[in-house]
Amino acid sequence: MKKKYLLYSTASLIGYIIGAGIFGLPFAIQRLGFFPGVVLFGLLTLTTALNCLSLGEIILRTKGLNYFPNLVGFYLGKKGKLFEFIALIVSGFGSILAYYILGGAFLNSLFGNLLSKMTPVLNNNKELFFIIIFILIGALFIWRGIEELGKVELIMSLILGLIILVVSWKSFHKINLNNYFDYNFDQLLPAIGVSLFALDGIGGIFILRNILFKKEKLLEKSILISYITVFILSIIFCGSLVGVFGASIDPAGVIGIGSKLGVSIEKGATFFGFLAVLSSFIVVGSSLKNTFIFDFKFPAFYSWVVVWIFPLIFYIIGMDNFILLISLIGAFFGVVNTVLITILLKKAREKGNRNPEFQIKTPYWINLVIIIFYIFGLLSEINIFLN
Repeated sequence: MKKKYLLYSTASLIGYIIGAGIFGLPFAIQRLGFFPGVVLFGLLTLTTALNCLSLGEIILRTKGLNYFPNLVGFYLGKKGKLFEFIALIVSGFGSILAYYILGGAFLNSLFGNLLSKMTPVLNNNKELFFIIIFILIGALFIWRGIEELGKVELIMSLILGLIILVVSWKSFHKINLNNYFDYNFDQLLPAIGVSLFALDGIGGIFILRNILFKKEKLLEKSILISYITVFILSIIFCGSLVGVFGASIDPAGVIGIGSKLGVSIEKGATFFGFLAVLSSFIVVGSSLKNTFIFDFKFPAFYSWVVVWIFPLIFYIIGMDNFILLISLIGAFFGVVNTVLITILLKKAREKGNRNPEFQIKTPYWINLVIIIFYIFGLLSEINIFLN
């Protein structure tokens, strides 16, 4: 029975982590250089897993609070909770905008040629047209609400994991080893943000807590297995695309791979990638809508409109660079989460009202080093964004 819960909880967290970020990862790692990129991604996998383990300990030290803002409010008061809400909204809008860009690109790859033949007048605005289609589909589901959406996202993400393995298998005999030896260390700091976006699993820890109710001893093992699996899948995926395509990798990852791997592989990867990104949009959008309704007391209709219209406005005014966007969001959320979790862990050990099933034993100063490391990445991203 324990193995069943461990398998389900691990698959759920893997499904939560693997999403839009993995499509931008090959581009970012290739720009830095494959082997330095693997080392960087490995270090960030360790630091992110440490954050998630620390959050797991915090949750297990606290009775009845399975929502991050409420957890922050319990230990840091109203000001801390307000700060977390602002960070949640900023990162949520940024993530949704990233989903727009990627989802629109996938639809354009799938149906762009057909649209050009049917309505040539839209040729110059295909990206915006497909983004609006993407928004209409996702916003409809956000408005109506979907029960068991977490299971839908899990299935989509696991299918995406299968697609990653298929793409990697098809790539194996077409790899050019020279593509692994291009280095550009100027791209080190930008790669941090993209990697952090691809590795984010903070929200998934609360899902695990619910799945493993009365089986909390499995939480630590589930987090560790999940991040080891995500690391392996991500490196296989990046290694395959970098080895075959080198500097010609598209920022969206799988777009354009049909030239060497076959059109059917590209279409399949793009289609399931679209579904995975759409499900992520619905999950994040629904979460934000509920935040506005229950925490800010907005009417349901206005909450729904705010969720999808602001990211669209940001796109229209020129925020349309997918890699830059996810790098900025990843660095921002990495700093905010690590700072909050470091403070919360200290508070939970002093004021927690429950004995945890496991305890992180890493020294406190390691968290401070991680925070400084992330801040350098964030400042770099802000500088690039402003310029």
